[in-house]
Amino acid sequence: MQPAGATSNAGLAVGTVAIASAMWAATGGCNFQGCPYGSHCNAKTGFCDVTKCAQGCPSDTVCNEGLGLCQAPPPAQPPNDFLPEDNKLNTMPGQ
Repeated sequence: MQPAGATSNAGLAVGTVAIASAMWAATGGCNFQGCPYGSHCNAKTGFCDVTKCAQGCPSDTVCNEGLGLCQAPPPAQPPNDFLPEDNKLNTMPGQ
C-alpha cells in the first residue's frame, strides 16, 4: 500500500529531472561544462557520451587505452623554452 502522495511525488521528481536536463542542454551542456574523465561531449545532444575505443572514437576525441574509452584530448601544453634571463624572480633588484 502506497502513501497518498507517493505517486505525485514521483511524478514531480521525474518532471524536475526533465526540466533540469533541458535547461542544462539549452545553456550549452557539456560544450560549456565539459565532461568527466573517460567520456566525451556529444555536440549534437549537449550530453556526455561514453564510447568504447573498439567502436571507433569520434574525430575530436582520443582513445584512453587504460580505460578503453574515448575521451576529450588533454589541453595543449604551452612551450617551455624560457631563457634564464626570462625568469625575473632570479634577478637582483635594479639589474
